[in-house]
Amino acid sequence: MYKTPKNRLSVTCISISILILTSISTSAEATSRIEDIARKTTVQINSNANPGGSGVIIKKEGKTYTVLTANHVVCENLGTIKIRCRTDLTYTIRTHDGREYPVKKHQSMQVNVQDPDLAIVTFESEENYQIAPVGNSDSVKIQSDVLVAGFPSIFNRVGKQRTFTITNGKVVTFIPDSDRGYGLIYNATTFIGNSGGPVFDIDGRVIGIHGLADTDDGGDQQETGSPQQKTGFNAGIPINIFLSLSNLNLPSPPVPVTPTNPTNPNNNATVYAIAYNDRGVNRYQSGDKQGAINDFTAAINVNPNFAKSYYNRAAIRNELGDKQGAISDFTQFLTFHPYNALAYYNRGILHHELGNKQGAINDFTQVIKLNPGNIRAYYNRGATRSDLGDKQGAISDFTKVIEINPNFAEAYNNRGLARRDSGDKQGAITDFTQSINLNPRDPIAYNNRGIARDELGDKPGAISDFTQAVTINPNFAQAYNNRGLARHNLGDKPGAITDFTQAIKIIPNFAQAYNNRGLSRSDLGDKPGAISDFTQAIKIIPNFAQAYNNRGLALHSLGDKQGAVSDFTQAIKINPNFAQAYNNRGLSRSDLGDKEGAISDFKNAAVLFNRNAR
Repeated sequence: MYKTPKNRLSVTCISISILILTSISTSAEATSRIEDIARKTTVQINSNANPGGSGVIIKKEGKTYTVLTANHVVCENLGTIKIRCRTDLTYTIRTHDGREYPVKKHQSMQVNVQDPDLAIVTFESEENYQIAPVGNSDSVKIQSDVLVAGFPSIFNRVGKQRTFTITNGKVVTFIPDSDRGYGLIYNATTFIGNSGGPVFDIDGRVIGIHGLADTDDGGDQQETGSPQQKTGFNAGIPINIFLSLSNLNLPSPPVPVTPTNPTNPNNNATVYAIAYNDRGVNRYQSGDKQGAINDFTAAINVNPNFAKSYYNRAAIRNELGDKQGAISDFTQFLTFHPYNALAYYNRGILHHELGNKQGAINDFTQVIKLNPGNIRAYYNRGATRSDLGDKQGAISDFTKVIEINPNFAEAYNNRGLARRDSGDKQGAITDFTQSINLNPRDPIAYNNRGIARDELGDKPGAISDFTQAVTINPNFAQAYNNRGLARHNLGDKPGAITDFTQAIKIIPNFAQAYNNRGLSRSDLGDKPGAISDFTQAIKIIPNFAQAYNNRGLALHSLGDKQGAVSDFTQAIKINPNFAQAYNNRGLSRSDLGDKEGAISDFKNAAVLFNRNAR
């Protein structure tokens, strides 16, 4: 007679990012064009110390590119009044195509702490990158529309894991002779990591460099440290301050990108839409999510082309569980902003959660086209491809993630899962080991390496890994279950029962653990206990064919041949290709004298065994 395989569990993950955007009265066409300029000229700046900042390409000479940023992004001051940068830090620049370059030169324009917080750095590349046009900050008026671009540290993503964003707002005031040059004040939402990023006017020209945020206590704070959203207004350094300090010969700006028929800021519909949208943001921030949805809906009703309210409503619909409504809103938003990678990303997450895996893959692919360095898009496309059985595609995506960020432990773990499912057990072990090296406190990686070791016959190694997993996380029921399997296969049936019992204690509806404990009890001669466990597994999962088969074996051994036939029949009904169940039913029928039925079962079993062996 045959016993069926035991179940093992592995873990993978997928994540979502949602932002609430404030309003802007510019047209969708103008904003989309500025987004394209910003996306191609804004760069990510990373070091081996802080969460990272942003910058903007302003000049190209030969293969040398010049990037303008905030000095505190590329110089960690040693705390003196006269600026002295740490010399033990290295900085890199990541461009929109995901390529990374070392900083070659750093020129600070901040001699003392109160001087303008500006710096230029250079990198070299054979690639042809777009240059951001530079505007005239003196021509900017209060209530002018601005867009702030950069790579914020949001949702625990720092350094290379950050993705490009652009937020909208209005100039609210100017502060002449301000400390560190931060005299351009606006209400666009910013996060840590935006520091050094460009502030664009509605013509797509750089009119400031972002880097300062107001705080609740009436002070201000440079955007460094732990990732968080800043409250109050935000500040940038007007570009004319840089121009007055620099001797760079910058190219003349191109023709403004504003459409020939821009939205009239005095249009009543637009004014009312802005008011509703801004009130919706305030309601959301105070916890009134349904009130916020009502306001965003009102904004859309008075101006169906007010794209930001579609985005904001989508974000809150998702939080309230209306995934389909959120997808609809993101889709509408993308008709106005076809270059918005974050909207595609979020819609992809929602498609995945609703089971539309191919739709999710399509959206993640679009994100990658718009932002080739978007590590989360590769990661989540890999996870989704794996769900659809495309293991090689998943391996390719996780490999790309690792190329972008060699320290991304979860990517090694998930590539290991795909390799194991593809039959490359040793490659899987290598990946799980690297994941453990990067994150020694990750019980999932230990669990998954234990499974791969067990499948290669290294039972002691597997037990060691499962033990480490439950040491790190004593409530890791799957690891107890898997260690029980390995112990069972090494002949330690009492130890296996202890582990299965602990798994059940943690997850009372853990059907596989009941099934597995039943097998160990059966091997120790406790047939009634085994039958009780198989019965419980069937109660939890009524279509658990293996549990029916195993209970049939136990009933047969206790002499209940008819009960055994009934269970084997149910197992076959659930799984018509269950060769072992046919074979076992044949044995029970033979013992009952039903030779003709037994012969028929043995023939079916033989056909299925031969088919499975091919």
